[in-house]
Parts: sequence; structure tokens; C-alpha cells
Amino acid sequence: MPISETQFKGLETQNTNIRERLAKLEGILETISKNEQKSKASQLILPGLITLLFGALIGLYGLLYTQGNKITAILTVLQPQTALKNIVATISTEPQRAKKEMAQVASSIRQLKQAKLNLPEETIVETTGELTKISTAHQDLPETWSLIGEFITYRSQMIRGWQETNLPLCDSQFHRAPIVSMQKGSNVIEHGDVDIHDCKMILDSPDATAHLSVDLSMASVVFTHCAIFYNGGPIILAPVKMGLETPARFVGDVHFKDCLFVLSLPKVPDERGREFARELLASPTGDIKLGRPS
Repeated sequence: MPISETQFKGLETQNTNIRERLAKLEGILETISKNEQKSKASQLILPGLITLLFGALIGLYGLLYTQGNKITAILTVLQPQTALKNIVATISTEPQRAKKEMAQVASSIRQLKQAKLNLPEETIVETTGELTKISTAHQDLPETWSLIGEFITYRSQMIRGWQETNLPLCDSQFHRAPIVSMQKGSNVIEHGDVDIHDCKMILDSPDATAHLSVDLSMASVVFTHCAIFYNGGPIILAPVKMGLETPARFVGDVHFKDCLFVLSLPKVPDERGREFARELLASPTGDIKLGRPS
């Protein structure tokens, strides 16, 4: 179940109350121990009283342990950067444990996304820094990219105000580069960028890569206010011959402005996919320009 900040604060209060009760019981036991009398009555009553108090202590310690586990779990949700620092420190010596902890952090970030709970900016910055280290040092682990995909999606939706992604496909907006000038008697046409806006695109789908291959062969492509999905598959782009006297080559870049990114990375992406994820990780707003395909 998603955990809210209010629930977390409630558990902290319960935890404090339990600790106060423990302190009082421990004080009573200490007083009894110091003031123990040797009368027959006290010898009969004292063992039963101590047994009762120890029973209460054991119960409270058990409750404290349970609450402590809950708070530890919620801290993983509300402070992912702390868990990631531990992962960075142990991943080389205890890889299996580190991979398990990365999966737990990814699950925690999903909870934040489902609850639409915004983490403080400082927490986001620190988490981004720890994930950047992991993305470089352990890029061969599927758990690395699964976690990065969850975080990029969460951060993007948080920054964009939890926008809906149910938009029309961008397919009908490709190949629309406005003509700027065309000299009379010349085959050279000057045109602007291909502007695509307010739609969704699956970056690693065959349709998207086919459209991008054509458009990048004649101009830059600019996505504005779009929902960009990437599922970790290969992004295959091939230049298209656009004129009789010119070779097939890419002439444009891909720009993303005010876009929402939804990444699902169940396995290690190819090199182009990894670079795309790293670019997004490095740019909190998601306003990025991808280098011209080679």
C-alpha cells in the first residue's frame, strides 16, 4: 500500500510514546533494585512484581521493534538517497544484497508515484547524484536500469504536476517541416524544424524510429508538451536519402521541451538507450537535446 507522509509522522509519534513508556518501566525497575527490602512480605511480592514488569518490558520492546521496522521501511520510501548510499558502498563486496536493496528502492519509488507524493527538492538532488554513480559503475546490472527508469518516471511526473499520459499518438505530426524559402530555379529548399506537440510517442517502437529516421534526414525534430515512453528496446535509426544529388545522412537533432518521460527498463538497454537514460537523469526538467545520430 502507498505510504503517505502523514502515516509516517503518525508512526514516529507512536514510536516516541513507546520509548517514553519503556523509560518509565526501566526507571521503576532500577528503583526497586536499589530499594529492595529484606522483609518477608517484600520477598513474596517483589518476584511477582518484577516478573510483571519484565513482561511489560518484553511486550513494549516487541512493539518498538515492529514499529521500528515500519519506520525503517518508510524511511526507504521517503529517503531513497540514504539507501542508495549504502548500496554504492556495498555493491562491490555484497552484490546480491545490493541488487535486492536496489529492487526495494525501486518498489519504494513506485509507491511514491502511486501516492503522488512529492519528495523535497534536496532529496531528489541527492538521489539523482547517487543514481548517476550507480549508472556509471554498474551499468551491466538490470537492477540498475530498472531503478533508474522508476526514478526518472517518478521525478518527471512530479515536476510536470502528475500530468495524464493519455494523449493521441504523434504519428500524424511527423514530416511537417515548414518551408522557409525556396529560390526560383533551384532545387534547394530551406525549411524549419519538425514541430511535434501535445501527443505521445513510444521511442523504441518501429513506427517512431521509422518516422524519426525520415525527419532527422531533413531537419531537427522538436517535441513539446509530449509524453515520451521508452521501454528499453533498441532505438534503431537509419538515414534516408532526401535528394538525387545528396547522400543519405542525418542533418538534425532531437529536442525535448516540457515533456513527460515514462521509462520502463526491465533489462540493460543498448548503448543508445543507456545514453538516453543518462541524459534524462542529468536533466531534472527533461529539457534535453540528443546528439545527432551517427
